[in-house]
Amino acid sequence: MKNFKANFFIKLVSVVFFTTSFISCSKKNENTPKEMQTNVYVAGHETKAGLWTIAKVWKNGEPTNLTDGNHDAAALSVYVSGNDVYVAGYEFIGKRIAKLWKNGVATNLSDDSKNATALSVYVSGNDVYVAGYASIGNIYVAKIWKNGVGTDLTDGTRNAYALSIYVSGNDVYAAGYEASGNVNVAKVWKNGIATNLTDGSSTAIAQIVYVAGKDVFVSGYETSSRSIARVWKNGVATNLSIGNQNSSAESVYVAGNDVYAAGYEFLGNAFVAKVWKNNVATNLTDGSRDARARSVYVAGDNIYVAGYENNGNKTVAKMWKNGVVTNLTDGSQDARAQSIFVTQTEK
Repeated sequence: MKNFKANFFIKLVSVVFFTTSFISCSKKNENTPKEMQTNVYVAGHETKAGLWTIAKVWKNGEPTNLTDGNHDAAALSVYVSGNDVYVAGYEFIGKRIAKLWKNGVATNLSDDSKNATALSVYVSGNDVYVAGYASIGNIYVAKIWKNGVGTDLTDGTRNAYALSIYVSGNDVYAAGYEASGNVNVAKVWKNGIATNLTDGSSTAIAQIVYVAGKDVFVSGYETSSRSIARVWKNGVATNLSIGNQNSSAESVYVAGNDVYAAGYEFLGNAFVAKVWKNNVATNLTDGSRDARARSVYVAGDNIYVAGYENNGNKTVAKMWKNGVVTNLTDGSQDARAQSIFVTQTEK
């Protein structure tokens, strides 16, 4: 009987110890930060031996050519969905052909009967949306393609361009501009219905649209005596520069309560690449050479920017992470980084 009690007590203690250890380890594992794999994609182009431009996408700094260099081409927007990498741009083959690449395989969105360009790509579920423009006679029409099928946003009476696209739920947003007399009017379209962001008294361009909850953000600029970098939130404009020098907000991104914009401003003798966080500017370049920030993306605590800077002879495609620059090209040929997208997955 004593042996039974002793054995029972030992087994009980063992069970309790094992259970406690398991729970402790589980809690420890729950509290351990998950290790993440970050991949940074950049779309742009580089000149081939001073002749044609080659559309490119860089993944973590490693380039992949999307075109063979026999015709001018450019990659202007990149979007990653799952394991698939989508790029929008164009290739000039007799006419400028709007193109969408999925994992490097091209699909023409237009034919050689008109000039067209794909400027922005967004993926929602199984649907792929592209914004851009195409010519009808001598007029350019703002367009959206959904799964390769085009829809005109404007009627073709005046030049118009859709520069960006964003999908939120069942709503499709585009940003761009339309000519009105001698000026351009900044516009945002929601499900094909246009809203003017400016009154047509001066030229304005809407560059990028970003939707966060119920709020619609648009970056761009409006010109008075100078072009002024601007972000519109639900149609209400905020100037990012004071207007003494030319500036533009080329991109906007919202993370939590923070609004980021990327662009440039002329300071002294050159354009300076800049990023704004809640309207407060940080210079990415020192102003010794012309530079522009073209796209911004925020992942976790990190701010990524794509753009380019002149090296005195050529433009160099660049990426900044938290203000620290990485050259994507060696500066021997002209190159530009136009769009950036960041993914994070558990290792």
